[in-house]
Amino acid sequence: MNRLRIGLGLTALTLTVGASAAGPKENEPPGTLGGVLVHPIVVGLSKDYVSKKGSEKRAELLKLITDSVYPVGHLPNYPENHELMKKGMMVHRLVHQPSYLGYMMNADVDVMSPMREKLTHRRGVVGMVRFLPTSSNGMTGMFAQPVDGVVRLSLTVPYSEGRDYAPGLCPSLALKFFVDGKPSINIVSLHAVDGPVNVDDPKSDTHAFFAPDLRTTIGRTPVTAGGNLLKLAILMHFDPHDDWNRLSLASLISTKPNGAEEAVPMVEPHHLVFRAPTSTHNLIAPDAPGDFRVELTSKVKAGFTIYDVYVADEKKTERLIGHVSMATALYASEVGDRLHFKHEFTKLKLKPASD
Repeated sequence: MNRLRIGLGLTALTLTVGASAAGPKENEPPGTLGGVLVHPIVVGLSKDYVSKKGSEKRAELLKLITDSVYPVGHLPNYPENHELMKKGMMVHRLVHQPSYLGYMMNADVDVMSPMREKLTHRRGVVGMVRFLPTSSNGMTGMFAQPVDGVVRLSLTVPYSEGRDYAPGLCPSLALKFFVDGKPSINIVSLHAVDGPVNVDDPKSDTHAFFAPDLRTTIGRTPVTAGGNLLKLAILMHFDPHDDWNRLSLASLISTKPNGAEEAVPMVEPHHLVFRAPTSTHNLIAPDAPGDFRVELTSKVKAGFTIYDVYVADEKKTERLIGHVSMATALYASEVGDRLHFKHEFTKLKLKPASD
């Protein structure tokens, strides 16, 4: 039996790893224990992975995902055991270890380092997708033509308190488009950091996964502290502070799927909006009693349009540019839970380390 001691500021928590660990652990995945990395999880991408064609990367990653699907009835716990410890570690790392945010913002990898772990979005489902542009959508780069990628659907937090302090889902989407001979292009889109309340739509409190709009601007709600904590950490460790919550689309509009750079990329849009077709808003019902991963994998199949994609300006004027369609089923998978999606902010740069 091993003891793992985790320092949290001026205090420390001791976690026993072994048969007597607190709480049921029969569904905890190998390698993690409520957010604590017990031993490295190694995902064996080929050494020449980045230099391959996008279609080859897609095939390799899909095989790894499907080969590591969790057995039926044995999904990792979500919310996980030892949730309090995980939250404490998150606070400590965001405030005291900017390298964690730096990795999130700068690492050009498709799968996380075996010595790292996700602080949020720890459990989700993944599948291959295809972006299908509308006719003459005015885009450059990845969204100017059909392009293959992988999607991960997850929750920013397991359950949040909404405006009336009722539990609600806080969905998020991460897209990774494969590029020939270069690192992937990533997009992350959230409903909100820490709650189901859409600050632009007071009627949006819901458990229905596909009902809320997802944006590439990080929304914060007045209910819980997660968004304020993220902002605090960014202001402490990064410059400049303007547009701290706006994710960059520069790589998306300047790089083509074949790896070529756009000679004249379009002016960068302010943000993207991912909006599920109205007919699907209650595909995962508001009162669905089951795990969201089970619901998604059982109902979302190949050919299913999961989101319409809009570009929007600062005044939130929107224009439809295409659709994200499933090319495979969705899978709850260990490799899927190890995918890394670069969070490329518009302007933020890590401050030099202080002496």
